[in-house]
Amino acid sequence: MGSFRDICEFNGYDFSEDFLLGICGGLCFVYLKFRRFGMPAFTTGANIRTFLDDICSLLNINYETRITKSSRRAWDSVKELIDLDIPVALQVEMCYLPYFEEIKVNGAPKEVDTSEAHFGGHMVVVIGYDDENEHAYIYDNGLEEMQIISYEDLQRARTSKLKPFPPNNRIWKFIFPKTLPQFDEIIRNSFKKTIANFYEGPGFTGIRSERKLANEIVKWPEMFNKEELTNALWLGIYVFGFALSGTGGGMFREAYSRFLVQVSEILKEEKLREIAKIFSNASDNWASIAYIAKEAIEIKDKNELEKALKIASDKILETSYLEENALSRLKEFT
Repeated sequence: MGSFRDICEFNGYDFSEDFLLGICGGLCFVYLKFRRFGMPAFTTGANIRTFLDDICSLLNINYETRITKSSRRAWDSVKELIDLDIPVALQVEMCYLPYFEEIKVNGAPKEVDTSEAHFGGHMVVVIGYDDENEHAYIYDNGLEEMQIISYEDLQRARTSKLKPFPPNNRIWKFIFPKTLPQFDEIIRNSFKKTIANFYEGPGFTGIRSERKLANEIVKWPEMFNKEELTNALWLGIYVFGFALSGTGGGMFREAYSRFLVQVSEILKEEKLREIAKIFSNASDNWASIAYIAKEAIEIKDKNELEKALKIASDKILETSYLEENALSRLKEFT
């Protein structure tokens, strides 16, 4: 979302990430198991998978995506767009970026092996290139300053074969309209979509999925071996649910809270601020759950681990009821 926000700004539209998340109805909850990729349990609070389709459709932005096995064609496509003064979004593998240490989540317990940490679904924006020195100029949402990256490093990040999200030299090209649609109806429709995310999706999503996680997290020590349990608590809960920069903190709940405050002024609906406070409380809960998960990694005593996971379970269940209340109240504004 951050890279797309940067592209919007380049085209004259100063949206916040919170606003983009909110108007596309991106808030949700997902609890999946990816054991074959070394991530036995995975949680997220936003529907990133369809974000671009949803937001571009809403704002009447035309976009196309291209993938290729040819590194030469992939780079030629980027240069062609840059020469037209069009910034280009690229999918890259984070661990191959030369500044990876600056954007990765730090503070891992000693039990966590971060030497092979990677994520191939990362997006950066190329704004220029220098053939003479073989450098590209990019913006990465994880850093404030523009980065200079060698062609070699960028190619390596674009052609990674690491699963589950190999980049495949993917690029995105966006064509913005001269004017944007009115937001009132879009905002109210976004509330409907958000509510549907929590009640009408597959079984691994929504309120029932939160309650499934609350029920299962206490069983994780029996479901997973030691390494899998560590990865589930660190990656599945702490990193993807809280610490990764793209989450906005607290399963995106704080970001959605700020969105509701912002649109309360557009819609002139002060009661939305009350709902925003509930989502902010939910965000605090998810942050607490994340820290419990992180600390549980270092617990050696079986009984103490069971206690910690029971506290996390109770907090997840409590949060599901908080969010159910917020969603029920949000329905009034659809």
